[in-house]
Amino acid sequence: MEKWKKFLKESQQGTILAIFGPSGSGKSRQKNIFKENGWDEMVSLVTRPRRGEKDIEYDFATEEEWQKEFQEGNLVNTNQYGGNFYGVKISDFRNANKAILVTDITNVDGSRGDNDLNKVAEREGKRLILLFSAPPVEKELIRRHKERMESGEYSSTEEYEMRLQKAREESDTMHDKVKGLSVEVHTIYNDDDAQGLARTLA
Repeated sequence: MEKWKKFLKESQQGTILAIFGPSGSGKSRQKNIFKENGWDEMVSLVTRPRRGEKDIEYDFATEEEWQKEFQEGNLVNTNQYGGNFYGVKISDFRNANKAILVTDITNVDGSRGDNDLNKVAEREGKRLILLFSAPPVEKELIRRHKERMESGEYSSTEEYEMRLQKAREESDTMHDKVKGLSVEVHTIYNDDDAQGLARTLA
C-alpha cells in the first residue's frame, strides 16, 4: 500500500478508483464508504427511468440523448445492462482529482481496446486503481436481490429473476477473470476491507 500512498501524494493529475463486481456484491455500499472517507463520486449518465425522488445516484437521460453523447465521443466506462445504457462523461473523468466510479469488468479487462479504462486513464494522465467487490455466499446474494425487489428497485418478478441469474453467473466466473487481469486489483470482501482501503489510499 505504501506505493499507492506515495503516488497519491505526488500525483498532480488525480487518482480514480474503479470498483466492479457481480450485481449484489455490495459495490454501491462500498462506494459510499469511500465517499465518507473523502472520495468524490463519478456519477454515470443512464437511460433507465428514475425510480422516485430519492433516486439520485445517476444522471438520467433519454436513449436519444445518451446515444448522441456516445456518438460524439463524450462517454467512457460505457455498458448496457437490463436494456439500459450507462456511461461516464469524459469531462467528469478528465476533471476528477480523487474519485471513485462503478464499472463493469469488461471495461478493465482489455476487451474494449482503446476504450479500456486503463487506456483512457493513461491518455488523460490519471492513475487508475481497480477494486474488485467479491460476491457474498449465494444465500446472502439471494437475500440482497429479494430486498431490492421488495423495495421496488426491480420493476417485476421477471427482472428480479433475470438479475439474480446474471449475478449467479458473474459470481461463478469473476474470481477467475480477476486473476487473469494484467494489472493489480485490490479485492474487497466486506465493509471493513473497504474502510481500510479508503483510509490507506486517502
